[in-house]
Amino acid sequence: MSLTSGSFFIFLLVTVILYYTLPKIQKYILLSASCVFYLKASPIGIDLMLVLMTYILMLTYGGAILQEKTFGWKRNMVSAITIMGLVATLFVLKYAFNMGELLASLLSMDVQLSWLNFVPIMGLSYFTLSAIGYVLDVRWQMYPAERNIATVALFIFYFPQVVSGPVTRFEAMRQQILAKTVLEYDNIEYGLRRMLWGYFKKLVISERFAMIVTVVYKNPQDYGGADIFLATLCYAVQLYTDFSGCMDIVLGTSALFGVRLPENFRAPFFSKTVQEFWQRWHITLGLWFKDYVMYPVQISNVMVMLGKYCKQHYGKKVGKKIPFYISMLVLWFLIGVWHGCTAHYFVASAIVPCTLLMISDLGGNWFSKMGNELPFSECSLFWDNVNRLKSLLLICICWVFVCSESVSVGLTCLYDVFANVDEIHLSAIIAATKMGKAGLLVMVLGIGVLVFADYLEDKGSSLYELLNKKSWFMRTAVLYAEIILILGMGMIGKSEFIYFQF
Repeated sequence: MSLTSGSFFIFLLVTVILYYTLPKIQKYILLSASCVFYLKASPIGIDLMLVLMTYILMLTYGGAILQEKTFGWKRNMVSAITIMGLVATLFVLKYAFNMGELLASLLSMDVQLSWLNFVPIMGLSYFTLSAIGYVLDVRWQMYPAERNIATVALFIFYFPQVVSGPVTRFEAMRQQILAKTVLEYDNIEYGLRRMLWGYFKKLVISERFAMIVTVVYKNPQDYGGADIFLATLCYAVQLYTDFSGCMDIVLGTSALFGVRLPENFRAPFFSKTVQEFWQRWHITLGLWFKDYVMYPVQISNVMVMLGKYCKQHYGKKVGKKIPFYISMLVLWFLIGVWHGCTAHYFVASAIVPCTLLMISDLGGNWFSKMGNELPFSECSLFWDNVNRLKSLLLICICWVFVCSESVSVGLTCLYDVFANVDEIHLSAIIAATKMGKAGLLVMVLGIGVLVFADYLEDKGSSLYELLNKKSWFMRTAVLYAEIILILGMGMIGKSEFIYFQF
């Protein structure tokens, strides 16, 4: 059941009607709808999916309660078994095949691993991370374990977020899913308008930029460095509008039930540094890995002892940096594995960003001093935009490898961008996409609207807030214009959302 399919809209309409007409059992309606949605969308059999969902639920629910009833080494063992059980499920079903293939390739081993290549389980990595976070929060006594198994089940399998996040925290979700929600016009209006904005991003903007990316990266050897550079910038727009559009649909869907999910993007292309970019991109995933991986590693006994040793022998600054960099390496290694554990994804989502962040941290003072000596450095607006452009171009290095789907091809494309610069064959590329002048005009106008929306978001506002200040007539006109553009110019039924694969 795709988010862009007619069956999803029918399913959503029925769920909303039942949710508000039967207020006493709202939680159970959402839980039933989540199970139906997940089983309907699952590529494997219903019986196997039920077994997997039951296993995940019982392991999470039972493990959290057992942690409270045990002490000392027994509690540690319960925590370890619960978390290892969740991690093992995620690893075996999602990453074992790719990692095995990668290791076999690196070691030149002829091993048959097809038996590990399971059918992808939609949303597995998202709800598993949420479940692990819940278990760890209970282990750290941030709140007591939930005794109502239906509440835990709804937290794990809540259908709006199950397809591609955001990664949520139990305490924030519990307060909302247990509250009795009354039908409010504001929730319905906000939810529908947020969903429309998401569909506009995905169907009108993203799919058109995807056509340029496909044309160039399908045969990158036929194009020069300028064409590859253009296609990579187009992929930046494609990926952002695809993923953030999906988040808009998800957050809008959830808002229809009065449940507000955390934001996952905050105008990332207005970031002035690479570090700031990753703080604004896929926010909930980054925060999850920082809270449950990086910080625990950084304050562990081993890292504390290492920091003291380095401080005594190499100075205070080194004593702080070494544990920090090691914990950062662990964090980005796991993020690389999370993205699929294929070589090109690992380079794109782990090696390149981690390297850029370390270089930025090590040379931060030097870059600042150099910037102060450059012309126009006193013009803050100009210099801010230069830094934003620099950050975008550095991030595009990651996406060259994603688009190339191969480390070797990605390196060749990067070489061509710098050494094989030629004129941009824009007319030929547009002709190959067969989108025509109308499609090109829609792309340009779409980018204009997107930049304006992100500008407002960067300033702490939003299109939604801006429109709320306008008259009812203006809001209605914009709403109908969006619907007409989506139905008339939207490329409906062409592809799935990119992040569904993760």
